[in-house]
Amino acid sequence: DLHSFPTRRSSDLYCFEKGLGVVKNDQRAFELYSKAAAAGSAVGMENVGGAYTGGLYVKQDYGKALDWLERSVEAGNADALQQIGNMYFNGHGVPKDYAMAAQYFQQAADLNNGYALRFLANMYEAGLLGSPDPEKAGALRLRAQQVDPDGFRQPEPMSFFRKVAAANEGHRQARTAGPTRRYVIYRRVRILGCNW
Repeated sequence: DLHSFPTRRSSDLYCFEKGLGVVKNDQRAFELYSKAAAAGSAVGMENVGGAYTGGLYVKQDYGKALDWLERSVEAGNADALQQIGNMYFNGHGVPKDYAMAAQYFQQAADLNNGYALRFLANMYEAGLLGSPDPEKAGALRLRAQQVDPDGFRQPEPMSFFRKVAAANEGHRQARTAGPTRRYVIYRRVRILGCNW
């Protein structure tokens, strides 16, 4: 049934996507995702958005991805919130903005999305949202463990977030240590009867 998926991907779609029991057919998988999205499936909309984000089955198009993901959010899908958060975190089709990414991850976390909780924890621990906050990170990880004990989807390892934070700090220092502007003040002076 394309109107409601009990899981992230229906078994038929997954079979075409992975080639399980049928010949792998990316185009057919995308057609089925699109039909599900057109029928109003929030998960179908998210999958179409994800396809455009990653260039899976179709040409990568962040504008279309964001449009489909926003539709999925409007239909109540927390996974789409965290995907938009990823777009802001990486600067894919939108300006790179950690604070905006955190807002989307927080909304998904409020809906008990384990991936979003873990991602936010890593951002807080690495200091991407101000000073490093290990207490907040620990509380988010604890909650993630409670709502998503299997942790099926995990964000990148903490070492990745530390590298991002270090690069971010390096860019900030380069901007502040750049050439200083010199201002010259011109005064109007009366010289030999001329005003200028």
